[in-house]
Amino acid sequence: MRIQLIRSATLRLEYAGKRLVIDPYLAAKHTMPSYAGKSLNPLVNLKCSPNEVIEGADMTIISHLHSDHFDPVAQNLLPKEMPILC
Repeated sequence: MRIQLIRSATLRLEYAGKRLVIDPYLAAKHTMPSYAGKSLNPLVNLKCSPNEVIEGADMTIISHLHSDHFDPVAQNLLPKEMPILC
């Protein structure tokens, strides 16, 4: 098993030959309001492009539907045929 922290709650998990993306929050730094609406999020840049985060993913897991766990960027980038478990 391999777990990689991408940013905030966003993780990549590789297990049994499968790659999962967990809580994809892929917006650029300071382009979204925080969940409470008091500041701009995300607080840091991604270390790679949003496409690289989801590249090769077999499935997405979303822990809950707050905007900082599944943002519009991720919603638009994830392949429509990719299974999503929430």
